[in-house]
Amino acid sequence: MSKKPGRIQAPFIQLRLELMVSPAWEARTIPLMRILERLAIEHMRHAGQRNGQLYVSYGQFVDAGVSRRAINPALALGEKLGLLKVIRPTGRIGGQLREPNAYHLTYLPSPDGRVTDEWKKVTQQSANAAVARLQQPNPNQKQPPSHQKATAPVPIPAKKQQQPVPIHTKSK
Repeated sequence: MSKKPGRIQAPFIQLRLELMVSPAWEARTIPLMRILERLAIEHMRHAGQRNGQLYVSYGQFVDAGVSRRAINPALALGEKLGLLKVIRPTGRIGGQLREPNAYHLTYLPSPDGRVTDEWKKVTQQSANAAVARLQQPNPNQKQPPSHQKATAPVPIPAKKQQQPVPIHTKSK
């Protein structure tokens, strides 16, 4: 294989200007950005031939800098903005473990060459509403320990009175 001048030898992804100035792309949160970047890495590792069959574990998302608590809300936002699809399996492996989710980036071609571009349907209003819903606290979700009220006040220990330390000087 000979190297042709001007030909890129490493995997890359082209992002269209139309996507990058869209309301869906501009509404991405930081966790969603990191998830999309991690999925893009997985896509490039498969030479751009496995979109729709991109398997990334939650641990890999955490390694990419996404808080474990932010993964599900970010994936839901990504789906609402039309930037990705989560393909959830229906079966279980060995009865206990469930099969991993697969992911599809809607702005990149599938193995059959189709690009769904679901993000084009997202308006500025719907993008703002999706982000606002994400930022509202969920009353059914357990609050992190730092936000829970203490059941009993914790006593603060009283400061001990320090006794002055005598200074010994040499006598002549």
